[in-house]
Amino acid sequence: MPITLPSISTQTYLSAFLTLTHLLKKALASSPTANTTLPSARLAPDMIPLSKQITKASNVATAAIYQLLPPSYIGPAAPKWQDDESTLEELIARCDATIAMLRGVRDEHLEGREGEKVEMVLGNGKVLRGDGRSVTLGMGMPNVMFHVVIAYAILRARGVELGKGDYLGGFVGGTEGLEVVVPEGGRWGSLAGWGWSVEWGRNLPPVGKGQCDVPGRGVGNFLYG
Repeated sequence: MPITLPSISTQTYLSAFLTLTHLLKKALASSPTANTTLPSARLAPDMIPLSKQITKASNVATAAIYQLLPPSYIGPAAPKWQDDESTLEELIARCDATIAMLRGVRDEHLEGREGEKVEMVLGNGKVLRGDGRSVTLGMGMPNVMFHVVIAYAILRARGVELGKGDYLGGFVGGTEGLEVVVPEGGRWGSLAGWGWSVEWGRNLPPVGKGQCDVPGRGVGNFLYG
């Protein structure tokens, strides 16, 4: 599959928010008080809390995508987020809304926009100018990923049982063309609780070659057994 602007923008952001949703759901289930206490947790005293890590990731993805759309685009306007989420449940809902927004932008909306000049307003009031590809690779993607990684680190530091697979799951499962191969004699299972046989796949047999119906991606081949 060729590397296109949609594949490095909407599809990457979608995978990031699938991962964030997974992390937040595990956090929500980690303790009776997690819903209201974890959103204010910080990795360091001078860093923004978990709640703002999520909303900033959402704001960046929204701005990055809508700046890429052509003037002729006819579709929903950019969401006007309130950024007032204060519980894990509300943050999960914010991620779900961001995912819905990203899925509403079709590949054809971004095709050919790689070389178009765009501007992205940064949080400090400065304006980043460049073409679609440069703004996506130089600011959009690394900015969103920064907030995803910090959210993971905050939750892990607060005792939520997370592993590397919890971070990778949304990217592996949400990337077209990837296959998960289990060595001969191995056992089909899940990656850090993602449970692809349940969440990503549908009624897969325990061994052999099957297909996974990946949300937002359609059916992809997974080899295991």
